[in-house]
Amino acid sequence: MMNSKLGSRFQRLEDLRTQLCSELLAMQEKANLQPAGEKWSAVQVAAHLCNAETGGLQYMRKKIQAGDNLQRSGLKGRLRTMLLRTALRLPVRFKAPSVIAAPSNDHSAAGITHKWEELRKELRTFLDEVPEKYYETYIFRHPAAGKINLIQAIGFMGDHVQRHLEQVKRIRRQVG
Repeated sequence: MMNSKLGSRFQRLEDLRTQLCSELLAMQEKANLQPAGEKWSAVQVAAHLCNAETGGLQYMRKKIQAGDNLQRSGLKGRLRTMLLRTALRLPVRFKAPSVIAAPSNDHSAAGITHKWEELRKELRTFLDEVPEKYYETYIFRHPAAGKINLIQAIGFMGDHVQRHLEQVKRIRRQVG
């Protein structure tokens, strides 16, 4: 069972997912419209978030197998997390890291929402099962920022969804 610190970060993550999915579903068939050229549709944004969470969950599942051999996080991890989370709050746009596959636009709004909901259930189950002694170990690796601990990772995931929630709202205004 998650402790209160991890639980509150997970709840924020889930609340943001719910908000983004509500925006997506309100768009109906317009959720697949790309606002311009190579710009992502709202469905592609949600697919990107699913892809990123899937990769993160797979990595954490693999790392947790190391058990007591996991390295404790420290000052470097806090600095990496601070820089990463600050960068996500800046109005500057970033390309998705190359390890993240280009998101598909083949889903319906309802389809990608359901897929993400199922993935989130898997993440919740994983977090409920991770022993608290591993919360402060390097269990997650961001492609640009490097190794961070579990609590930092869930905080980052929340910031990532928050950033893309704003993008989906912008796309919704653009496509009408």
